[in-house]
Formats: sequence, C-alpha cells, structure tokens
Amino acid sequence: MKADTGDPQSETLPADRLPVRTGKAVGYQLCGRGQVRCGFGAGEKGRFSGGTVRFMSVLHSACFQNRHLQPATEPAMRSEALFRDQPYLKSTEAVVTGINERGGIILDRTVFYATSGGQPGDTGHLLRADGSRIRVATTVTGLTKDDIIHVPAEGEALPELGETVTAEIDWDRRYRLMRMHTACHLLSAICPFPVTGAAVDETDSRLDFDLPEAGWTKEAVTERLMELVEADHPVYTRWITEEELEANPSLVKSKNVRPPAGSGRIRLVCIGEDALVDSQPCGGTHVARTGEVGEVHIGKIEKKGRENRRFRIRFGPLPAY
Repeated sequence: MKADTGDPQSETLPADRLPVRTGKAVGYQLCGRGQVRCGFGAGEKGRFSGGTVRFMSVLHSACFQNRHLQPATEPAMRSEALFRDQPYLKSTEAVVTGINERGGIILDRTVFYATSGGQPGDTGHLLRADGSRIRVATTVTGLTKDDIIHVPAEGEALPELGETVTAEIDWDRRYRLMRMHTACHLLSAICPFPVTGAAVDETDSRLDFDLPEAGWTKEAVTERLMELVEADHPVYTRWITEEELEANPSLVKSKNVRPPAGSGRIRLVCIGEDALVDSQPCGGTHVARTGEVGEVHIGKIEKKGRENRRFRIRFGPLPAY
C-alpha cells in the first residue's frame, strides 16, 4: 500500500472489504471481479455505482477497518431521526456512518431536523473526542426523509468514518422554529382553506391560502390566534395508516402536496384534546403546548394572484399604527 502523501493514490481492496455505501457515493470506484478502488487524494474523480463522485482523503484512515464497512450492495444508510419523537432533545452521541461526495456527513442517529415541509434544517455542531467542533451550517435530506445529511460550514474539517461524535443543535434557533411552526398550524386551523405554500422562519413565517375573499383582517386573525395560544392546548403526534389517510382526505391541508407514501404510515400533529383544534400530516418539530408559542400576530395579509392570499406571522404584539 502506498503512503498517503496527499497526492491522488489508490489501493485495490477485496470484495469482503467493500466500502460503506450511503445515499450518495462516498469516493470509491468499482473495478470489476469483486474489487473496488479507493481514492486517497482529495480532488480525484471516479465512478461508483453509475454516479460520478469526488474522492476525499478523509476516507483514508477508516476504509481499511472492516468493522466500519458494509457491502456496496446494501441499501442507503439511514439515520435514526430522534427529533420526531423527542423534539426537545438538544444533543446525542452518534457514529459517523457516511460522508458523501460533497462532504455531507451522515450519522447513525441525530437530533438535527433536515429541511422539509417549509421548516429549515437545524444548525449546530459535532463535538469530537479531542474537543474540537465541526460547525454544521444546515441539514438536508438525501434520497429519502430518513437520509439525513449534516452539511458542514465552509472550511470545516471532516470526521473519520466510524468516529463517535456528539451532535448538538443550536437550541435557541430550533426552539424559535418550533414555536413558529406550531403557530402556522394554528393559523391553518383558523383559516380552513387549501394551503398553497408555506415557509417557516425564526421571526417571520408565511402561509398562502387559496382564498379569493378579501374579508380577513390582521386584527381579527391575530385575536383568534392568541385565543388558541392562551388556551394552552396540548400538542402531540400520533400515527395512522396510509389507508386511514385515504379515508380522511380532509386531514391534508396542502392543495398541491401530499405526504410521502410508501412507508405504510403517516405522522399526524394534533392540537387540543382529541385533536379538537387541529390534526394534519406533518414531519416537523413543534412545542408541547400552544402556550409556549408566546405572543404572535399577523404582520401582513397580501394578495398573491386572483385567488391567493399570503398571511405573514411574526412574534410579538400587533403594532399599533
């Protein structure tokens, strides 16, 4: 085996020592006859399972340790998404199971929510055993919602495959997003019209409704929002089958987007005892009670087309003009 000098180098590995395969290729080339070629130098291009990849030197130290490798024919690795059932969990110990060709980091389990459904992905850091931190600029999904990719900030070092890290989110930011996302659910309960668009942000979120009438005011909607917030209703999740969703199509608020199918079950976010206030499919993170949302108001109602109205939700009291 050649020494790793930083120049593009390679080594042929037998079939029983094939590399980890993640949702995206990790920097190896199939050479035929049950062998693979491992690129050591950063920047070398190659082919892997039919896709162009860029080899990364970070894979060097782990690629020869059999306990970290799986046959390339295995399905894409998935992360245990702890945030689905434990949205208040701020950190967890995890193992690095993959690094894709763009430097995205895959863990065996994570507290990081990945961008989806209008809610932005979490930021934070991965704490290494030596005390150094890898800043995570955002989190996205891969081929499926279970392929969660932690995107390091520009210039950050990459971990080794098989390395144990502590994944910790920026909790203050996440909590603001949880409060705001819950407020968006309350707004959709107040305005029972098809949702044509949504975006959750830390300070200013929006919901677009298929609503031709212009009889809604900021003041009236804000008042109803705060009634639901101050009632301190419970917020919780439950699962139903895809067949149950088909039998109850009104649960889906979105006009054009359906929940992902194929898993056999659908996650519902419910508000109020027996879901009296609201119930709809959602994979995001929310607070446990509506009282945690705090004071919010409708900052603006905009006309976006002949039959579209955009409601903007903001934290704080309704300004007096």
